[in-house]
Amino acid sequence: MSNLYNRLAYRLNGTPPPWQEGQIVLSATGIPIEVPSNVQIRYVGNHPFESKFLKYERQLGEVIRARDKKSGKIQLTIDFKTFRGDVEALSIPGHEEGHLCHLTGNLMALYTEAGRLGYRFRDLSEDYARESDQNAKEVLQNPPKDLELLCSFIFRSGLLVTPESIADIGGLIALIKSGADARVINIVAEEIANHDGFWRMPELLRSLNK
Repeated sequence: MSNLYNRLAYRLNGTPPPWQEGQIVLSATGIPIEVPSNVQIRYVGNHPFESKFLKYERQLGEVIRARDKKSGKIQLTIDFKTFRGDVEALSIPGHEEGHLCHLTGNLMALYTEAGRLGYRFRDLSEDYARESDQNAKEVLQNPPKDLELLCSFIFRSGLLVTPESIADIGGLIALIKSGADARVINIVAEEIANHDGFWRMPELLRSLNK
């Protein structure tokens, strides 16, 4: 059963899509990843019953971390609230998929897809991607009891903005795959390449909607 079918059924009848394991293709970026054996993922974005963001008016996204009580597997839920027809709505799911690549040891997949599309960024070098993937897989083999600490164990960086800038590469790829205007793509790519330690992407995306 395809991801698209699962998500359509989810929107129509309130049945959450099943947890996904093993080899999957991310929905917004189209990146194929290998999910570690003790990890499951699913999407609940924009769903009227499941998304925790429905009470907010602004667009938001998050990768929610939990542990299944029966299997002990780590469950990563991509949750987002977006509005139709604007730049930010196209970018947010890809941004969260960028975080997911980081958390599951699939940054090389993100790096490879960005390169295939003609982009290389200082925050995501090949060396960083390989080292991060190795670290993520080691952490996931023996994860902290408090999964709120998972990011701090995996996102090893001297700049707090770096994980967000890496995730923004996923947002950029989602914009490209969705057919966004070339001007928008160029502005977003330039911000990722030239940021000075301050994460301004949400404000930039909102400005591009005007």
